[in-house]
Amino acid sequence: MRQKVIFGVFVFLLSAILYSGCDNCNCFCAAYDVEDLKLNDTIELRYRELYCNSEHEFRLSFDSLGDGRCPIGAYCIWEGNAHVDFIIKQEGRSEQIFTLNTFAGFLTDTTLNGIRFELIDMLPYPVVDKDYQLDDYILQILVSN
Repeated sequence: MRQKVIFGVFVFLLSAILYSGCDNCNCFCAAYDVEDLKLNDTIELRYRELYCNSEHEFRLSFDSLGDGRCPIGAYCIWEGNAHVDFIIKQEGRSEQIFTLNTFAGFLTDTTLNGIRFELIDMLPYPVVDKDYQLDDYILQILVSN
């Protein structure tokens, strides 16, 4: 019986320490190595970077993109399009994947659970005879509510 009491006190103290270690009792972002994402601001997101917003409890990243824009130095009859697959995870919801494009003829922004995401630009702009890796790209996105 005494061991159960000691174990119960230990669990209670451990829980209290872990709970008090989070700002405003919000541990959604605290467990990850993330960049802070402020709403109504343009952020630059790189491959494998994770942005988190504690207020609305969501994490944002991207895992793939395709760049079909007309490269500098090429002659094209269409400006082309680049698209990005974003991943958003919100507290209490399953992970969602959504795609945004650079060409205005396709979806360039979307709203998920009251948060608006708009792809502003994808850098670098392609150049003829130059290959790019995912790590080379910087996405400029506006996240707002």
